[in-house]
Amino acid sequence: MSPKRPTAPPAHKHSRSSSSGQKGLIAKEKTKKQSAKRRTVLDNRFHRTIVNGERGQNMVTSGIVSLNGAIVVDSNAFSRNARVMATDVVVTSRNTLSVELRSAPGSFIHVVISPKP
Repeated sequence: MSPKRPTAPPAHKHSRSSSSGQKGLIAKEKTKKQSAKRRTVLDNRFHRTIVNGERGQNMVTSGIVSLNGAIVVDSNAFSRNARVMATDVVVTSRNTLSVELRSAPGSFIHVVISPKP
């Protein structure tokens, strides 16, 4: 009788994805990218509201508000003694809001940037 040789478990072949499996994976990846792109396009639309002073008191009479280097409110808007100024704005993943008030000490504004409903 010949000595028994130790047997090793059968080697498993690494199965490669079938072409249909690869197509499904590629389709999923494209869908993810398209969804992310769609979300980015939809998510960057925001609403900007500026409330000038409080109940007609301490109102700013001149100033500039800019978002990412673009002026969104200029001095003319403040000179009209507008209490509330609202408009849509586009934001990016990194934003810079700049506010320069040219008015009497104690005057102020509230700036709110929120997602569009």
